Amino acid sequence: MKRIIFVVFMSICFTGYTRVSQKRKNVIKKFLVMTFLNLCDMSIEPLKKDGMKHQKQLVLLLLSLLLFNCSKDNTPEPVKVMEVISPPEETTLSSAKELIEFSVTSANNPDLRIDGDVQQTGTSLKLFFPFGMDLSQLKVSYQVSDKAKLKADGNEVGNNSTALDFSSPVTLTVEAEDGSTKDYSLTAEANFANIDSAIQELMETNNAPSMQLAITKGEKLVYQAHYGTADLSNTEQVTDESVYRIASVSKVVTAIAILKMKDDGLLDFDDTVFGGNGILETDFGNPPYKTNIENITVRHLLDHTSGFTNNPNDPFFVNYDWSLQELIDDVIDNRNLATVPGQTYYYSNFGYCMLGRIIEKLSGMTYENYVKQKILAPLGIQEMNIGKNGMENKLPNEVEYTVQEAFSAYAYNIERIDALGGWTASATDLTKFLIGIDRQAGVSDIVSPAAMTGSYFMFDEWVFFGSLPGTSAVVGRLNEEFNYSIVTNTRLIPITLNQKMYETMKAEILARSSWPNYNLFELD
Repeated sequence: MKRIIFVVFMSICFTGYTRVSQKRKNVIKKFLVMTFLNLCDMSIEPLKKDGMKHQKQLVLLLLSLLLFNCSKDNTPEPVKVMEVISPPEETTLSSAKELIEFSVTSANNPDLRIDGDVQQTGTSLKLFFPFGMDLSQLKVSYQVSDKAKLKADGNEVGNNSTALDFSSPVTLTVEAEDGSTKDYSLTAEANFANIDSAIQELMETNNAPSMQLAITKGEKLVYQAHYGTADLSNTEQVTDESVYRIASVSKVVTAIAILKMKDDGLLDFDDTVFGGNGILETDFGNPPYKTNIENITVRHLLDHTSGFTNNPNDPFFVNYDWSLQELIDDVIDNRNLATVPGQTYYYSNFGYCMLGRIIEKLSGMTYENYVKQKILAPLGIQEMNIGKNGMENKLPNEVEYTVQEAFSAYAYNIERIDALGGWTASATDLTKFLIGIDRQAGVSDIVSPAAMTGSYFMFDEWVFFGSLPGTSAVVGRLNEEFNYSIVTNTRLIPITLNQKMYETMKAEILARSSWPNYNLFELD
C-alpha cells in the first residue's frame, strides 16, 4: 500500500510542481515533505485499526495535490517556439547575355600601331584596323553580362588571351548562365577592298611601280595605303613614309605661303612686283622693262593672269644648265606680255617662280626655309623638302622614278623649280597640309579665311594636279569633309593619269558608307 501511495504521490507532485510559480512551489514543498514523512511512518496496523480515518486523510491529500496541479498562476506559460524548416529555395539562373564592351588594343597586340576602332550597331560589330594589318591573330578584350561567357564560332574566348581570326566574318555568341544565347556578327577591315582594287588596276594599266594615298575625314587621317615598290628593280617596298616629287602640287604650297604673308601684313595682293615701286624692284632683268611688266601685281601671279605665256616655250623646260637668275632675266628682258595683266588666264610656271622670289625678298630667307618654318612646321610636317637633281642625290625615303617617255626624270633641273614644282612629300603629309587650310574648327588653319577669299581654297570641292616626267600627284577636297592625296612614280604621254587618279579617289570616297573613327595622325 505504501508503494502505491508513494508512486501516486510522486507522480502527482512532479506534475503539479512543475506548473506553479516559485512562491507557491516553496509552500507546496514544505507541505508535501511533511505529508510524505507521515505517510512513510504509517504502519499497516494503524491503517487497519483506523482505516477509515487514514483513508480520508489519503483522499484529502490526493485532492489537495490535484487542486495544486490544476491551479493556474498569473504568470503566463512560456510558449514553446517551434522551428519551421523551409524547403530549400529554388535557384534561378541568370539569363543576361549582353556584349557590353569589346576591344582590340595595341597593348595586347604589339603589331597593332593603334587600337582597333570598334563600331557597334545592335548586334553587328565593325572593326577597323590600319592598312596592311594581319587580321588572323588578334587578342581581344571584352565585358559580358555577369555570369555569362563569350564564344567565337562556338569556342570560348579568354579575355586578353585568346587570339581570334578576323580575316573573315566571325559570329560571337554570349551564353548566359541559364544556357540561353545571343549572337553578334563581327566583320573586320584593314584594307579597303574596293579602293585597293581600283588603285591596283590603275597601277597595272599605267605600268606604275608604286602608288601611295591618304584620306582624311573630319580632319582625322582615317586611311593611308601604299602599293608596290619604291625602286625600279622591285626590291624595296614602298611605305607610308616614302616621298615622291609632287610637281605642280607645289603651287598649292606656294599660294598658301603668299596668303600667310598677306595675313602677317608683309604684302598686299595689289602690290606690284617689278620696277622701282615693286616688291622685287629691279632684282631681275634690265630696266627699262617692257610694256606693262611693271603693272603686274601679286594677285596676277597667283591667278595666272600676269600676261606671260609659254610662247615660244615654257622657259623651265629648256636650258637646264642656266641658273634661276639667268632664266628669270631672260624672260623679263626678251619676252613680251601676251595680254594686259589681269585680263586673260594662262597657266604660268613662271608666275609661281616669281612668287617664290617674293617670299624670299620679304622674309629674308630662302623660299624652302620660309615654307618649312612658317607653314609646314606649325602643322607638324617635317619630311617635305625641295627635291635634288640627279638620282644619286635623291632624298632619304625618296622613290625612284620611271623613264616611260623620252624625257628622263633625272635630266630635269628640279632644284630650279622650287616654288612651282620642286617639293617632295608623302601622301600623308600632303593631307596633313590640307587640313591646315580647310577652314574647319578642329585644326587651326595656317591662314585666315579672309586671306583665302576669292581663291579656290574657299570651295567645298577642289582638286589640283601635279605632273612631271616620272611622277604624278593629285590633292583635293571633297564635300567640305574629306581631304585626299595620291602620288605615284610614273607618268604617261598623253597625260591622262592625273585625271584617272582623281576620278578613282572621288568615286571610291563617295561610294563608301563607313569610316574609322581613329586618327592615324596620332601615330606620328
